Amino acid sequence: MSCRPDSERRAGEAGTTLLECTVALLLFTLLVVGMSELTSAHEQLVSSLDGWLADDPVYFVDQPDDDMERAIGTPARLSEVVPVLPGPPPAPDVYSVAVVSVSGELDPPAAVARVVMTEN
Repeated sequence: MSCRPDSERRAGEAGTTLLECTVALLLFTLLVVGMSELTSAHEQLVSSLDGWLADDPVYFVDQPDDDMERAIGTPARLSEVVPVLPGPPPAPDVYSVAVVSVSGELDPPAAVARVVMTEN
């Protein structure tokens, strides 16, 4: 049992020490410096990607011209030339399209999508 009242405390029990405050400040400084390094690295990456993509042409999906190639399922090609439409677009809800699979590659950049189109 202690002889001193509860209101009296030693200096070390009252709060944080100067050493604890210094360590916390050091950790906070390291966190801020690390985040600023990550932010600058991210900005450099985004600017290099913008420069890399700036000269890329716009690609259009171009179906094979030959009816036989379309019948046997020759895949569509990517073209820089705007394809000529065969006629006016169909009315809404004439066709239903279901995506079967989608795969993408980074080197070289490519995407392949398999779809099933049925007439309603």
